[in-house]
Amino acid sequence: MKKIKSMGEAEFKGKKIRLDQIADKKSGLKVVYTGDTKPCDNVVKISKDADLLIHDGTFLESEDAKAKAHANVKEAAKIAKDSNVKQLILTNISRRYTSTKEMEIESKKIFPNSKIAYDLMKVKLKI
Repeated sequence: MKKIKSMGEAEFKGKKIRLDQIADKKSGLKVVYTGDTKPCDNVVKISKDADLLIHDGTFLESEDAKAKAHANVKEAAKIAKDSNVKQLILTNISRRYTSTKEMEIESKKIFPNSKIAYDLMKVKLKI
């Protein structure tokens, strides 16, 4: 099995056996979750083509985010766009915001499939 997995085929009792003859390949889902982070190229790289990116979007304004080493909602949305993810959920919103509506609007200008996380939120992903 190890050889089949690594090489795509193996010989058994004089007969070549290919992986596609004995197994079905089923792609899974890719979910990327960042903690408190400033925008960086590595997040774009690891998020490439993810089904879901859950990213820190603590602040609305850039100055606040830079001072606190967090991403703002526009930066997180740009990462989602650059990574070609399917969906973005912004989390870790600062308690200073009594409403997240403006944050969601600003994020959606850059990445339309953006949402703001809320307590007990459920997300359904499909393969």
